[in-house]
Amino acid sequence: FAETLARMNAILRKRGLKDLYLVAVHGGADNKEAGFAAGTGYGYYGVDFDSPYEWRSGFSVPYEEVVKHYETMWQAVTRNLNMPYILPLGSNWDSRPRAGKRAAVITGKTPEKFRVMYRRSLNYIDKRSNMAIIEAWNEWGEGSFIEPDTEWGFDFLDVIREEFSNAPAEHVDLRPTAEKVVSFSVLTPEEVRRAKAMEGTPYPDPPRHPRSVHWKIDRPLPKSPILKGWEFDGNSLDEWTASQFEKIMVQKGVFSATVTGSDPQLIVDNVGVKIEDVSCIGLRLRISTGVSACEVFWSTVAKPDLSARKAFHFPLKDDDGEWHTYLVSKDVEGAWRGMLKLLRFDFGAPGDRIDVDWIRLYGLPPSGAKAQ
Repeated sequence: FAETLARMNAILRKRGLKDLYLVAVHGGADNKEAGFAAGTGYGYYGVDFDSPYEWRSGFSVPYEEVVKHYETMWQAVTRNLNMPYILPLGSNWDSRPRAGKRAAVITGKTPEKFRVMYRRSLNYIDKRSNMAIIEAWNEWGEGSFIEPDTEWGFDFLDVIREEFSNAPAEHVDLRPTAEKVVSFSVLTPEEVRRAKAMEGTPYPDPPRHPRSVHWKIDRPLPKSPILKGWEFDGNSLDEWTASQFEKIMVQKGVFSATVTGSDPQLIVDNVGVKIEDVSCIGLRLRISTGVSACEVFWSTVAKPDLSARKAFHFPLKDDDGEWHTYLVSKDVEGAWRGMLKLLRFDFGAPGDRIDVDWIRLYGLPPSGAKAQ
């Protein structure tokens, strides 16, 4: 990539132009080496781990929870920057026009809640770039827009002007005439009629989904039986495969590797354990500082495909680089049921070192025993 970029820049210079200023959408140590000039993000829609709700298809979360999550992401990304960062800002998300009942939805967006996000962002804007980028201007099909509309007028643009500029408060909003607005439409007369009829139809918010994933860090291990475990006592990966890792070794009961790609994966197939019999997944890990979360994917014998709908996250201690034990449980619901076929753990970014002492699937407590 760097060699290709150098050739492209040489052509530009011959024509009297400056070098390309390329911005990587996702940060990573290798982006600077490849020749990117800055990093950014697209959108940080979601919720923090301490939220009482889950961000998932078919359900909604309050706008305040997303504002909080944006700041958490800014804090994590700006902690160790190796290149200029263009701060990403959000507007909203409600993809029901496209995804229908499968949409994830943010509810309660108002100009003042929007202002909270934008005012807080001023504490994280990188002085080297002095830039922010907003997602999005007019993604109407995803409910992500700040373009003036009949509900809020110019209010969201007013927030941006007031928080990010020294422009005077007195200004004139240039509004198109009603005839001009009609001319913008690409709908047929029949589609316009149906749209008008829908404007008076109730549009209730989707329900909230209480958090279904729970975790304990450095707590006593369960007394329940181990249904299946991988201790890495030999010199092999013990049925696991590692993708986007290098310097892989198994020594003294520890699997170790260095992340090389943006989507590192530890995968084991043919697990053969019934999900309803699992009380928790246990892991003992040592991770480079700054790796704050792990994403778990799974598939079952009945539904062997992998998808974003069969995944969940749990937090990692990312401040000390020491060994920690994680006990992660998930309520049996949705696709999390049936005979477990595949498990996949995704964590880390290029350059991170990962050490795994063991991974275990603990069963339910014996009858009459108290769950820990």
